[in-house]
Amino acid sequence: MKKILFLTETFPPDLCGVADYVLMLASNLVEEYEVHIVTRKSNSNSLLLDKRINLYEILSGKAYIFQAIRTINTIRPDIVDVQLAYSGSGYLHKKNLLTLMNALAISSLKQSTQCCLTIHELSSFLDDVPSLLRVFYRVIRDYCQTRFYDYYLCMSRKYLTYLKKAENKSALLGFSNVPTIRNHNRIENRNLIFFGTIGHNKKIDSLIQIFRDLNRDDPCFHLTFVGGIVEGFESTFFCLLKSLPRKSWSYEGRLSGNELATILDCSSYAIFPFSVTDKNASVLAMLVNRLVVIALCESLPTYAQNGNSFYGLSQLSASVIRGIVSDSLGKTVSYPDSNQLLSAHLMQRKEIYERLLTSST
Repeated sequence: MKKILFLTETFPPDLCGVADYVLMLASNLVEEYEVHIVTRKSNSNSLLLDKRINLYEILSGKAYIFQAIRTINTIRPDIVDVQLAYSGSGYLHKKNLLTLMNALAISSLKQSTQCCLTIHELSSFLDDVPSLLRVFYRVIRDYCQTRFYDYYLCMSRKYLTYLKKAENKSALLGFSNVPTIRNHNRIENRNLIFFGTIGHNKKIDSLIQIFRDLNRDDPCFHLTFVGGIVEGFESTFFCLLKSLPRKSWSYEGRLSGNELATILDCSSYAIFPFSVTDKNASVLAMLVNRLVVIALCESLPTYAQNGNSFYGLSQLSASVIRGIVSDSLGKTVSYPDSNQLLSAHLMQRKEIYERLLTSST
């Protein structure tokens, strides 16, 4: 059985999409591969991991880089898949792991080992304008993180353009980690949901203003916020909520997949007051759970081309939302089943892995 090793900065119980993704991937590959995961200390003892998943929580302490290299070389994997994410609200891009670890670990491996880089998030990196003092650091960081791989896997087609010189690269098919418990396709109520990180850049103030107008004309509208609040935005967020009638909204915080699925089962519309792209997995999660999605977007995301429940807008207003609700209430929506999307995603990965393994023999 061939060995696959995932090198990741984050792993459950971290509340992070990359963490959930790595666990999902490992759990679905153990039947065909010997799976190893090298990550930092994450207190994952509470998780009911498949016993076939080999977990090494060693990315901490002053000498973790050398300990990780020693561990990886001891395992002697056939494929190493590094998970990379830059996040404006996270900490992944600030860690030494993504500056030095990749280059040292990958360059120390045997030539027969095939190395992949999975790029989850690059938006904040691509949009960042570094100061003169940071330019040299960024050049080194960029080189170390992206120049030692046999294949590049991107969660968004947009990131393929960043890897201009790479020949072996693919955009992965989208899927949702959020489970579905909804057993019908009918839009039955005026319950709206905002799902995602709550911060200054998500236009929460505009959303609350729009919802205030909606609820004033029709008290049947209800808005639920689900997601963590960016540090420093808490007081602003709850101050904004005070302008709404108390029973018209709720805040659920960060939820597990099953808890979120329960909330979605009682909702009909998902609102995204900021511009969404292919990388917004939260939008796909809403579509898979058969909600009508109302979102700002500059161009139609790939996942929106399936089904009949995505409304991409250039401007968001109470009157526009009211019209969409009036048009869709009582109707049925369609979207591919989450299991179908996941199966297609895993099949694409397996085909790439097998291609790499064949080329190394």
